[in-house]
Amino acid sequence: AGICGYVLKSRSPSCGLGSVPIDGAEIGDGLFAAALSKLCELLPLVEETGLNGNDSREVFLARVLAYRRLRDLFDGEWMITELVEHHTRQELLLMAQSPELYSELGRLVADAAGRDPDEVESFYRHLTMKAFREKVDAGQHSTALSHMQGYLRDRAPGEDYGELERKIGLFCDGEGSLAGVLDDFRHLVKKHSVDYLAEQVYLEPQPIELLELKDNQEDSPDAAQG
Repeated sequence: AGICGYVLKSRSPSCGLGSVPIDGAEIGDGLFAAALSKLCELLPLVEETGLNGNDSREVFLARVLAYRRLRDLFDGEWMITELVEHHTRQELLLMAQSPELYSELGRLVADAAGRDPDEVESFYRHLTMKAFREKVDAGQHSTALSHMQGYLRDRAPGEDYGELERKIGLFCDGEGSLAGVLDDFRHLVKKHSVDYLAEQVYLEPQPIELLELKDNQEDSPDAAQG
């Protein structure tokens, strides 16, 4: 799928990203970093020092995965039906990332058949990558989790549903992990054959692995490689 993200060397005259001394006073981008940013404006870029914390690694890797999914969809000929399918699978993840952009992207997909395909692709790419700029907090996740929970209301037994609700509450109060909640969701979705949720990127293993970075106490840059 080609390059889906780039880690640059901080303060390098060629590769520094916003950290290169210019004219002895201001700071800016190195020559290569500036050219790369201009050529691939949506490509996730970060200096290696920007991967020192779990939160920053999580954001960068989530952006890399989002960029990869966009490439899988748009690199080459694509059809409206493929865009709809792609967006449907992203819905809950986008809802957690940015409710506003989730709604805007939904309107774009709904109107896509009557618009220029190149325009649709450009807007969809830009809006999606914009949604992944920041780390998602517990409050944002709770919106998506509550929405998912509704699909299990009439399927899961009361005991399972109540336990799920309890764990969501613990997570929102900072007393539980998102990875644990999503693991419970995956179990119930599979057990009760909830097709819509089974297809959601939000419940795939990769996002869970990223979120587990927060629980990893070994704050090593090597943890972001792979």
